[in-house]
Amino acid sequence: GDSFTNGNVIFSSTSNSSVIIRYVEKVIFESCILSAHVVNKNGTMCDIELPITITDESVLMTSTSNPEVIAICYAQGWCKNPDVMYKVEAQIVSSIGNVFQNSKIKTFNELAEFTNITELSNQAFFMCSELSEIALPLSEGSLQSIGSFALGYTKIANIEIPNTVVKIDAHAFDGTPIEEFKVQTGGGQYISKNGVLITAEGQLLKYPEGKTNSTYTTDEEIVSLGAGCIKNTLLRELTISDKVVAHGDSFLSSNKLLHTVNLGANIAPTNLAQHILENKVLVDINVSENHPSLSSQDGVLYDINKTILWKYPEGRSELTILPTVIKIGAYAMAQLSQFKSDLVMPDNIEYIDDHGLYACQSITGIIFNETSKLRTLGPYALQLLDAAKIVTFPATLRSIYPFALSNCSYLGNITFYGVNAPQFLDSYNQPSVADNIFGSGEYATGKKADTRTIYVPATSTSYESESWESLYSDSRY
Repeated sequence: GDSFTNGNVIFSSTSNSSVIIRYVEKVIFESCILSAHVVNKNGTMCDIELPITITDESVLMTSTSNPEVIAICYAQGWCKNPDVMYKVEAQIVSSIGNVFQNSKIKTFNELAEFTNITELSNQAFFMCSELSEIALPLSEGSLQSIGSFALGYTKIANIEIPNTVVKIDAHAFDGTPIEEFKVQTGGGQYISKNGVLITAEGQLLKYPEGKTNSTYTTDEEIVSLGAGCIKNTLLRELTISDKVVAHGDSFLSSNKLLHTVNLGANIAPTNLAQHILENKVLVDINVSENHPSLSSQDGVLYDINKTILWKYPEGRSELTILPTVIKIGAYAMAQLSQFKSDLVMPDNIEYIDDHGLYACQSITGIIFNETSKLRTLGPYALQLLDAAKIVTFPATLRSIYPFALSNCSYLGNITFYGVNAPQFLDSYNQPSVADNIFGSGEYATGKKADTRTIYVPATSTSYESESWESLYSDSRY
């Protein structure tokens, strides 16, 4: 400013332990190093050189303060100088798109000055694996939405959500170890309670993946669980209160330490098993005694009458099912991760619903004894048993639905104990063919097996008879 016009900069009150600086002349700034000729109060002169910080309220960032971010901004034409970006330049940027995606930026607190952007688009900062700090614009009328994976798979630990935001995608923060969500005061569509992000309507949007608490009971504001809301957390025990009545897709998934889940009295049972998945050490699922349609015993979830297995904990390595159970529900035993041998199914099971034992990728075989009462295999019931080499079916088996045995790559030994072949049915209960049961092409069962054989009783009248025609004509076996 004016102080440079006469070649002097006055430091009227600057002092250290021995001198007071009167004025400085011949000032030169190079790379934040101050070189100057100094005159002390007693007239003594000296030359100095020292590192300094230059503050200019109009400057947002420099190539020294944030080189990775300013390089991208300059490449996008958002600033005229590759070494300096001014606040006014940031404030006219209307969209940042995906230009930062998968970049090596480390911090971006300067984003707070990008007050003209209204959204963080899908994957805006996705896979910025070194990004540890970011500040969202908090100005009125600014940011309104945060898209899918917008801040996914970063290193951000803390974030404040502007009260202007009206929409946050369920997967906006997936893979990011946030320890605490904060929400700007002043109303809005979201609140934070104990660091957990909740919508104003009471839906748990996101439990922080980096929060170190080992237990959590859903807060009193929460009445529903959003899609993927408790995913990849450090929780060991979760209690869902009686106030929670609804849940979204995969609401409880991929929690590597979770061993106990306690369900409240009012949670909806529909598709519940399907959306508790990939919790590989989960051994106990309990439900309130006051639930009208579900029950639990010894940490296993059943219907109220204990005739349907509703959900078997994925982390168990032994199979213990009540003798009253006649049906394996949809997804009830899907993705069991700790079984490493053949699974012998209880004789009392008559029905396996769709995806009942889906994707149990370490089970080496499924054995139904000759005394089994099994009658029906639902769609995809035994799909994706990657390690299974043998399956046996009892004579009572009457119906097999589409893709019940598809994508079992190493399944080369299939035994039917019944003289009459079961019916292969389509989704409309109409007769179908083996290809629709075993899959074809890349989904074909047995494609990696050394040998492929289907065994039937010697007492069958003819393997080419109508009963067995579809299996007999399958060239893979």
